[in-house]
Amino acid sequence: MNAYDEIYQQLLPRLKTCDLKKHAENLGLDYQNSEIKVDFMGEIFTVTNEGIVPYTEDGNAYHVPITLAYYVLSEGKGEPSENFVARHHLANTMTGMFDKTRITEPILIATQGDYKVFSQAAVNLKGKYIGQKKGGYFWVFDPLPKIPVGFTFIEADDELPAELLITVPDNATDFLEYECLDGLEGIIVERIRQEVRRIVQKSQTKS
Repeated sequence: MNAYDEIYQQLLPRLKTCDLKKHAENLGLDYQNSEIKVDFMGEIFTVTNEGIVPYTEDGNAYHVPITLAYYVLSEGKGEPSENFVARHHLANTMTGMFDKTRITEPILIATQGDYKVFSQAAVNLKGKYIGQKKGGYFWVFDPLPKIPVGFTFIEADDELPAELLITVPDNATDFLEYECLDGLEGIIVERIRQEVRRIVQKSQTKS
């Protein structure tokens, strides 16, 4: 049993006693026949008091069922804030100790800093373009109800390389524990990276 399995097993007793109907209502999820159906970026998961199906690991080692379990177990009251901030702000982490682009580096490498490739991947994954923000193009993804995740793509100039910032609502921890936000961001980054690779490979095949 690996570390992810151990964490999942520790969450099962909490799921067993969870009022899924109430939590589903708070989170805006569909509850029918004693189960919750969750569309996580195009993949359907079923949550019951017995666990989560399918029980699989995401390719980049972030465990999707664990993230979903913590999400469903949260109270989730209210609505997400429209004020997006970097995740470290939620834990009062000093900016100088936090590499704000590290987690998105795989996307920048895959796109080679090309915004057009990123934007195409974002569209394919049902991301929504909001507009200009902080000198870049601001997109929002909705991997789970009430937990939007924002990406700001800042194109390279003569002095600085392209930059990709990731942000969440400033009340995101009302819907998912802080540590799990890291996993959620990692899952989305990996999905975008995979879609970028697919786009690039398709373009190379055509040429």
